[in-house]
Amino acid sequence: MRIFNFFLFLAIIPLFFSCSSEDSSSNSVPDGFTLVIDGETINVTSVQAFRFDKWIEVAGYGANGKSIDFKFSITGSLYDAFVFSTNSNNPFGPKSTFEYYNENTFNFDLVSYDSNTRRVSVNFSGKVYDDEYDHTSDFSIVSGSFNVEFIVQDALLPGYGTTAKINGNDWYGMSFDSSDDNTVTELHVLSSGKYFFDIAYESGNPIVGNYSFSNNTAIRGIRFYEYDVNTHEIINYNVSGSVNFTECTNNYVKGTFSLTATHPISGSTINVTQGTFKEAL
Repeated sequence: MRIFNFFLFLAIIPLFFSCSSEDSSSNSVPDGFTLVIDGETINVTSVQAFRFDKWIEVAGYGANGKSIDFKFSITGSLYDAFVFSTNSNNPFGPKSTFEYYNENTFNFDLVSYDSNTRRVSVNFSGKVYDDEYDHTSDFSIVSGSFNVEFIVQDALLPGYGTTAKINGNDWYGMSFDSSDDNTVTELHVLSSGKYFFDIAYESGNPIVGNYSFSNNTAIRGIRFYEYDVNTHEIINYNVSGSVNFTECTNNYVKGTFSLTATHPISGSTINVTQGTFKEAL
């Protein structure tokens, strides 16, 4: 489970040494934060809310320790939501939204986002699981809303994330994990929807350049997948396309891509255009 609160970690560290880039407080009682967990109304007494470039993290802390944390894009794509307890005498969770296609089991409605007033408003409801990779694991039902002011923090990696148009529809995602066999590094990039990508490149010595790829390409390519809610299996599409790595270091890669994905059984095709990525290990 992705329990490590990485957005808040990036925010809290600078707060010890310098002021925020915006004059605001992250510890005041929220103007509006309601939370119900398995029918229990939680008295949310404090909130932290930060924006890093295109991503926002909002955490609401309950008086009894039961709390919730959200990570999402400014366009409303939910990366992760999980519940947990800050009270060791009242343990609970952690439970997280399902890893794949979370919008199928969790409703996250971005009501409003205002960069000028630095406010974000959301309604939410759905399931959070004991094991976010197992749709049969125990879960809790959460619901509520928040309307809070966020602090703007400088991102350590500006422009972080992946965007594309899938059959003309906007797609926003972010890497959650990576794998490396000492030859090929693959960054696994998820969104709230059913489609997701892998970005593959050579380990340890990524090379800038424009490359064509297909299913037979071992490195320097993009993989395309779909989570099937009926079979609960991951469909690995056949792909052909091009990727342009414009910046490569041992810590992150940046570039653009486009591809055509073909379903391995039905033969139906999906066009992915205007792909951009800047993802870190």
